[in-house]
Amino acid sequence: MRNILKAAMLAATALAVSLPVATPAFAQAAQAQIVIVDMEEVISTSSAGKGAQAVLQGQANSLQARVKTLTEGFQKEEEALRTGFQNKTLTQQAAEAKAKDIEGRKQSAQAEISGRQRTLQASQAHVLKQIDDAAQPIITAIMREKGANIALARGATIQAANSLDITAEVVKRLNAAKPSVSTTPPAQPAQAK
Repeated sequence: MRNILKAAMLAATALAVSLPVATPAFAQAAQAQIVIVDMEEVISTSSAGKGAQAVLQGQANSLQARVKTLTEGFQKEEEALRTGFQNKTLTQQAAEAKAKDIEGRKQSAQAEISGRQRTLQASQAHVLKQIDDAAQPIITAIMREKGANIALARGATIQAANSLDITAEVVKRLNAAKPSVSTTPPAQPAQAK
């Protein structure tokens, strides 16, 4: 029994002795200086982001209009084909040939739409990368000025004091440093077959 108590006392003493060593590390972590940045707001309110958004929205609207035009055209052709076949103004062979032609053009149209969607997505990614690349050194400079050693995304926080948020300053400096970005992504190297 005494051995168990002695072992428990030694363990408690060892624990008490080791606690002061862990405390300074905890104290250092508690001294972290933090800033908060809302990158979505930076992208949507900066001059570069607004300008790019207008161009990208135009491309998206154009794509949507093209999809609508193609869809309506194919629907009319298919309806005419059905009507012609039902009214017996088209032979079985002519109807099949016309249906095959429509199907081939539908596949080509789908390839066109898919290509335009990929281009639009690449343009969006290119815009985001340019804004992020320009914003990072600005965030680093503001962190240095404020003595901060951590920058967190607004979405990664549950609550934070407004004084920690540097988003407006990032936008202001980004507008001065990079007022616009390209919406045309760099050409991708051709893939080997």
